[in-house]
Amino acid sequence: MSLLCATRLYAQRLSRSSTPLRTLIVNPKYRERAIHFHMKRRLFITLAALAVLFSPALASTAFGAGLPQPFVVFASHSSRDQGYAPNDINAAYGISTLHSKGLTGTGTRIGLLELDGFSVNDLTRFDSQYDLPAPTMRRIHVPGGNFSLKQQGEATMDVEWAHAVAPGAALDVYMLKDTNSNTAFWNETAQALKEAAANGDRAISISWGVCSPASGSAPAQQEFSALENQGISVFVSSGDYGALAGPRHDCGSKPAVAYPAADPSVVAVGGTTLDLSSTDTISDQTAWSLSGGGVATNISRPTWQVTPNLLEASFRNAPDVAFDGDPQTGVNVMYQDQWQIAAGTSLGAPCLAAMWSLVEQDAAQSGKTVGAAAPLFYSIGNSSSYHQVFDDITEGGNNKYQAGPGWDAVTGWGTPNAPALAAAALAAS
Repeated sequence: MSLLCATRLYAQRLSRSSTPLRTLIVNPKYRERAIHFHMKRRLFITLAALAVLFSPALASTAFGAGLPQPFVVFASHSSRDQGYAPNDINAAYGISTLHSKGLTGTGTRIGLLELDGFSVNDLTRFDSQYDLPAPTMRRIHVPGGNFSLKQQGEATMDVEWAHAVAPGAALDVYMLKDTNSNTAFWNETAQALKEAAANGDRAISISWGVCSPASGSAPAQQEFSALENQGISVFVSSGDYGALAGPRHDCGSKPAVAYPAADPSVVAVGGTTLDLSSTDTISDQTAWSLSGGGVATNISRPTWQVTPNLLEASFRNAPDVAFDGDPQTGVNVMYQDQWQIAAGTSLGAPCLAAMWSLVEQDAAQSGKTVGAAAPLFYSIGNSSSYHQVFDDITEGGNNKYQAGPGWDAVTGWGTPNAPALAAAALAAS
């Protein structure tokens, strides 16, 4: 969900022939130099992100008058480094294991609700770089007609990475037009959700949010509930301002959860800092310091949200799960004909929606249908299979809440292991 960090620091990535840092580290000849560049890169990205994040000019326009913005973060990087590629992320979370079994999302559809535009040329270059097939994709303009949206990078990352995780799934990209009118925007959101259900999208991604469910959002809230009742899973980025719903200028300084991540019918996705070994196994994974999470004090807790670690039993707690979100451990994105490193909690929503499409395909091959993801996640979290399905994040925090054993208000239950999740979903179908 990349609404808060409209912090985009664009810098050109090195050519596709460059050597990844993870490869250099295992070569003693380059080890010292690689570590030097890695430390330089982390320091530079951190300072640059903080500079943009707390820039008065950006803070005053990030959420505008409570209207939605994307939660993507683009990061600068050194000329010796690059972000994670699809094979890295897919291996880390076990997605490649499902791919090897023929589970690529074929026969499923993923819905992506977007506020900005994207270039097919960027997607084509991304696919060519990583040997991905051309996607089955269509743009659906909401409320209708034919209009163009300015590119901001969010839709680009969402489309590229949903396709990277589920290369066989069809993508329905819903372009929302009226983001300057509260009532019109929420009506369009509700319309897009309704169309997604009618089009057969069983997994839906949303990577944006607002400070709280303002007046006019009732139609969307009703559709979120309707989708959950139909067994359709909606994955929403939890935000990139830690325990705050957004910039203090717009959302205030009281801890809160951005909406619609706070909705009781969706899966709220937090962020982690993901470090991989040279073989793409997870060497370390901690809570990302800006991962959105906490208590939505104006929204009642859903009945399926049961865990002894809840901060407040009466209200919705978030997030539910997590995914790589730290721009320092971000992914490669082809944006406006240049390679960029990007992340934010925005990355998790499309990637987990795509992972869920693989779960849906696996169940369909056995003649079964899985229900909505959120209740299943809590059922698993409270079962003996928890540590097989989720990587429990126990270190790090978002400056108010700390990660710890079991569910927590920064990373939820943790990050899912795709094969184990598919098996658990099939058993529960």
